[in-house]
Amino acid sequence: MNNNLYPIYTNEANCRDCYKCVRVCPVKAIKVKNSIATIATERCTYCGECVRVCPAKAKVIRNDVPYVQNLIKNKGKRKVFASLSPSYISEFDKRKDAVLVALKTLGFDFISETSIGDAIVAECIKERMNKYGGKYSKISTSCPSVVELIKKYYPELEGELSDIPSPLQCHAKYLRSLYGDDIIVVYIGPCISKKLEADHTDGYPNASLTFIEFKDWLLDENINLDEIEVSIQTGDIPLPSFVPKKAGVSMLSVLSGGTVASLKGVKKEKPLSENSIFISGGDSIIEVMDTYEKSGYLESLFCALGCINGPGLSEKRSIAKRKKLTLEYVNNRLMEERDIFVPDEDFVSDVLKKGYGILGEMHEKKRDKSIWKKFSNEQVKEALRILGKEKKEDEYNCGGCGYDTCRDLAEAYLAGMAEDDMCVVRARREAEKKVNMLLKTIPMSVLIVDSSFKIVDYNDSFYRMFSSYKSSTPSESNFDFKDKINILKNADLIEIKDSISQIFDDDKKLITKRIKIKKRVLQCTFFEIEKKRLVGVIFDDITTPSAEKEFVVKNARNVINNSLKTVEEIASLLGENAAETEIALNSLIEAFGSDEIK
Repeated sequence: MNNNLYPIYTNEANCRDCYKCVRVCPVKAIKVKNSIATIATERCTYCGECVRVCPAKAKVIRNDVPYVQNLIKNKGKRKVFASLSPSYISEFDKRKDAVLVALKTLGFDFISETSIGDAIVAECIKERMNKYGGKYSKISTSCPSVVELIKKYYPELEGELSDIPSPLQCHAKYLRSLYGDDIIVVYIGPCISKKLEADHTDGYPNASLTFIEFKDWLLDENINLDEIEVSIQTGDIPLPSFVPKKAGVSMLSVLSGGTVASLKGVKKEKPLSENSIFISGGDSIIEVMDTYEKSGYLESLFCALGCINGPGLSEKRSIAKRKKLTLEYVNNRLMEERDIFVPDEDFVSDVLKKGYGILGEMHEKKRDKSIWKKFSNEQVKEALRILGKEKKEDEYNCGGCGYDTCRDLAEAYLAGMAEDDMCVVRARREAEKKVNMLLKTIPMSVLIVDSSFKIVDYNDSFYRMFSSYKSSTPSESNFDFKDKINILKNADLIEIKDSISQIFDDDKKLITKRIKIKKRVLQCTFFEIEKKRLVGVIFDDITTPSAEKEFVVKNARNVINNSLKTVEEIASLLGENAAETEIALNSLIEAFGSDEIK
């Protein structure tokens, strides 16, 4: 059992405020503070959707490889078993045999298929259905994320969970019944939430690795699956066997409805389809739980379309391809193999009798129910007001914050799970207000132009500066701010347009130049706002009296500084001329009122 960290955590250094994890999390178990999105462990079901979609790789799967390495290193006389998920068929495809050799190379003594546990669970369910006339109305415990969802969000349905432990737990217990209670069992598969079973039920299994962790381990050990596969084909390396036997149709459990498909032999008149339901995908499961009604055995997997779509997979394959590979492999095995695993009747009977009691003492953490607070309408309205939602029409429900509705965001804000600046509509409005205020108050003329030379924005100073310039086109009496700058034929504005073009076309970030228009000299600064999209221009009229003073004084000071440097180097040659130059320039500054200019 590895309890150093939760199965998923956030690398805060990599987290960027994109809110994508909030958007995809079915239960919104993401807490945003200081623009960093962290896992709210008391709410999380560890389905791994946040890991799957995080563009910055800030959501991290706990690495249990060092823990497993330590188990193997210090195993003593104990044997180490790999409980291999049937998803390995679609993950490794043509290298699946090499995986078995690689596991032995890493130090595993035996390899067994997790699907043996699925076969045991299926047999238990079949017996329950036979006993209750096909009306065994319980929720499967195959998926730890579903179990976690019910315990955290639907505690009133906890009694509806099947009393039959999960396939992985049953597999670990069955291996212990055959090979001794002191063995070490390590699950390897596509599931992150299986780590919860290792954390909560120590030894059932002892540890859990995703295929991603497994591949990283192979890489660290310089184990090449392609090379191993070639050696197997040439007969240079023998292929290890599964213990105690190969699994059969229960390997379909990684597909949505796979467990139900393996439930053959129910002895009542009604077909199995009327007594069993299968559903997958977090949102779909939540919808079912919201309106739960007993209607037969409910097989539920949190990953859409089953475990072949788990977050611990690394190969980029379509679900259709994964399903095809799995079905072909299972069908071929059933046709070619004779000695397929059949659940032991005594063991099945023991599971039915003891339920979770077969696992011994469980170490599940105490759950804090105080986190589920209800907020009054007045509290929600106040939160909406803080979020800038003064009126009902302000509630756009755009989902940009990651929540489906503005009210959901408001409740998350009240619960301390969200921040007020997560509303993109509010953030945009505030940004527009700041820009408008800046444009309004800045003394210089400002112009913003898009890539088609259409004016996006300007300030009053710009209007006052340019409205007096007439266009050469008779129909245009003044500068038309709602049209495109490129329709203007005024020769005075051609140089401005050319400089804007340089920013767009020549990938320049900043251009500064002086442009003479009529009797004015403008200090113009052209700068990129958005690459290839927006350019800003600041016009400073340096022909005004104050600008003239500042311009002359600035240049005089530059001359003084340069002159003084020269004096230091060739003082013996300049003699009194340097001092006379400084006195003359200082007099020039005083003449222009330098006391007013800092």
